[in-house]
Amino acid sequence: VGALARVVGVFAAQSLNLSTIESFLDHRNVESSGWNYSFLIQVEAHHAESRLAAALKELEQLTNSVKVVGGFCDKSIKWTAK
Repeated sequence: VGALARVVGVFAAQSLNLSTIESFLDHRNVESSGWNYSFLIQVEAHHAESRLAAALKELEQLTNSVKVVGGFCDKSIKWTAK
């Protein structure tokens, strides 16, 4: 199973919807360390949701790094932390 499938599986296990997935090949290290990808993922979840925290914690165990670059609010959605 590939890296993208493992990453998507983490969010699926927490019943989190993904609205965007973009993958980027890290061309700097292809020759020395093989194929390294970065993923930019937009998740439909409030930052305080425990299931999002659980998914991010699991991703930290599966990947070289996890960075949360920000969040935005869709005012048409009423968020409730679970």
